[in-house]
Amino acid sequence: MHLWAIYFVSRGWLCGSKARLISERVTTRRFPECELKDRPFDDRNFAAGGSARKHSAFSGATALAILSTLCLGACAAPSKSQSRYVMAADPGSRYGFEYARDRESNQWVHLHCELRVPTARELPAARANEGEPIQFTRFMPGAMATAGISAAEFDVRGNYRVWLYRGVADDADFAGRSGIGVQAIWPDSAARTRHESMEVLPIPALNSMRPYVWSSWAPAKEFRPGQFAGWEKTSELASAASAPPEFPFELRCRPVLSDVVYVSTREMDPNIAMPDPAVAR
Repeated sequence: MHLWAIYFVSRGWLCGSKARLISERVTTRRFPECELKDRPFDDRNFAAGGSARKHSAFSGATALAILSTLCLGACAAPSKSQSRYVMAADPGSRYGFEYARDRESNQWVHLHCELRVPTARELPAARANEGEPIQFTRFMPGAMATAGISAAEFDVRGNYRVWLYRGVADDADFAGRSGIGVQAIWPDSAARTRHESMEVLPIPALNSMRPYVWSSWAPAKEFRPGQFAGWEKTSELASAASAPPEFPFELRCRPVLSDVVYVSTREMDPNIAMPDPAVAR
């Protein structure tokens, strides 16, 4: 919007300047980009202070003042060009998919997020042919997908169970519009399966984080009850009120850098063991 405004103002300034120049000499030359294009210039027109002067869109001083104001507004507005990370096309994609890239190193950006919950919280155990007892879902605007986290793959650190999410940072992560939902499911052969409320934990916006530096632990911002909590979240439907659990999940994230777009296997990912540079040693 700023660029269009600057374009039209500068055109008006240009036309006004040409009108003043023409007033100093008699000519029938036309300037197609100006509003005077449909009439030849004549000394009598200028002497009478006629229509040629009236069609001059802006004076030079007015145009400069407006241009300065627009430039100040445009420069003050935040943009992707001012951030450390930018979106770039995957050279190996035939569809032009874009992912986040680090300006300084020119490497691709992956997201590592840890989810933790106190060991005091009772969680369902895995059962044969029952599926995942804890479902981890990644949310983007208008879409949802598995987060690729297995309920059985966690570490115990002190009084917490900790799971790790790894993924390529995309436009939803860039804009701070992604999140991870966690829902425990209690199967029961004698009764209906019970679904705990889904805890939806937002992933911090990519540009609010520095490479390899963990964000602060944060709890869920939404609690959605029921079997169809994920679908309701994706569809942006209203949800019944649900109180947070006694021992809630928490999430923290950090960007890590890679020479390749894809995320390697856990065993082959050197970024997992990379220390946090903000933590004093």
